[in-house]
Amino acid sequence: MRNILAHSNDKKGAKLKAACFLLSATAAGLHAGEIRLREMEAVYDGRLKTPSAVTIPEGLSHAFYYRDRSLPPELPLPEVIYKNRPDDLALSYFSLSLANEKILLVGNVIHPGGTARELESCQTTLVTWARAKDYPALAAANPAGYHHPVTMSLFRVTEANQIVPLISQTLPILVPWRPETLPGGGPYNFNGCAFRVGFFFPAGVLLPERLMVAVGFSTSKAGNPKMPAPGPYDVLNVALHSFRTDIGEDENPTDSYINKAGTWSSVTWNSLNAPMIKLVAKSFPGETMEPPVRAGSYDVRAVITAPDESAQTKGIFVVHKAPADITLTNPDRPNTGVSWLVGVGGKPAEVPVAVTYNDSPDVPAQPGVYHVEATVTDPNYVGSATAVVRIGDQFDAWISRVGGASDLAEESRPPDADPDHDGLPNLLEYAFARNPALPDTGEDRGVTLAATEAGLSLSWRENPNAVDLTFTVERTTTPEQAASWTRVTPLQLTVVSETETVRVVKTLLPPAAAGQMHEFFRVRVSH
Repeated sequence: MRNILAHSNDKKGAKLKAACFLLSATAAGLHAGEIRLREMEAVYDGRLKTPSAVTIPEGLSHAFYYRDRSLPPELPLPEVIYKNRPDDLALSYFSLSLANEKILLVGNVIHPGGTARELESCQTTLVTWARAKDYPALAAANPAGYHHPVTMSLFRVTEANQIVPLISQTLPILVPWRPETLPGGGPYNFNGCAFRVGFFFPAGVLLPERLMVAVGFSTSKAGNPKMPAPGPYDVLNVALHSFRTDIGEDENPTDSYINKAGTWSSVTWNSLNAPMIKLVAKSFPGETMEPPVRAGSYDVRAVITAPDESAQTKGIFVVHKAPADITLTNPDRPNTGVSWLVGVGGKPAEVPVAVTYNDSPDVPAQPGVYHVEATVTDPNYVGSATAVVRIGDQFDAWISRVGGASDLAEESRPPDADPDHDGLPNLLEYAFARNPALPDTGEDRGVTLAATEAGLSLSWRENPNAVDLTFTVERTTTPEQAASWTRVTPLQLTVVSETETVRVVKTLLPPAAAGQMHEFFRVRVSH
């Protein structure tokens, strides 16, 4: 076996003990699995609701993650899911020379820890041996260092050990010159100078449970393409870790992987391991795997969980409110408000309802006409009903209210009293929507008989809110005989006009019997 040279502060090499081979990604012709959401709507019924998904290939295991869209939005949080390097950066590390071994990429097969799987960033550590004095032209152009493209690549590794590309990013990195002195003074006694390189990836890349993370760059000995001439990049190395893996897991702690001329091979070191890697993924606050029950809108992620697949898709899952039917009934007393019945799916249901009267939640204390709206307030149901409701009145409440406003004495308030001396007792003032404190005369007394082309009509005004009265049309030919009055069924009854306090009605009377020359009509008010 040959040695793969590793430059370090003590110049020891990392000895290759064994090698095996993996299939290349391009030879296998594989691609990542796909997942698509289906059935993204449901209706609340008190049970768990889930969308469905189909995968390509079919039958891949998958999971759903939900987030209630009514919650305040939160930014994704970074979570370290793999780390095999110390937090503090040392001045130098054992490192692998890509140029000496004509290596394109060096990587490691890992299993991420934690729960986050959407890639955010990846960081590695490089070691440069290039000194400014050895490259005076470049150092004159930039005393801080030189720029060189570095590539970070991530691969899905299948159960058959086939390598499938996930994402790759190449950035121009400022490579510092190896210093001549230590930070605190004195000669610099390391061959290399360590520095870290970070890559931030676009959103949407989902990491599988088994992947390879690899780093590489072009040298004059290898690359796509190779550099045209020797340069400081030929002494740019990849730092190798001997630090424990404290987040995530190395699939094989003694192995790493190198790519030469497009072919991957695993290598076993005698003292060192793989490149130093810190892998960060995004976690999504508020996400849960518990399917929703309540009505609402939910962000949903469908994620393939098969070990050697990696794919996800996102959508909005809607649980619609269940319809509720509301039936309103009209009251006949001012203190009863409105009653209602609620049904769901044809069955009665205990669902809270808010009722307003002319846009106010207060039950009216005064008679009148009110626009009533009943609306379901349960967040899992939807339903409403509207009606025009007349809140009724009674004589005792009316005379107390009107009499108080008119300063009527108590002895002037009985139904048969006539405090304004107009011949209409209080009961008729109430029935015909009059004021018992103001006298009425002539047609204002309330009932009018008229001849029309269709026949005789009888008109009167009445109190539309008087729910304790009955209006009856009667007729007779002998008005002096009380028992001769009989009830008349009008041929037609028409509401001529109506306000909240006055209704005017008109009836078409049936014709008189044959031979009758005289007939009398009246409107009887019964209390």
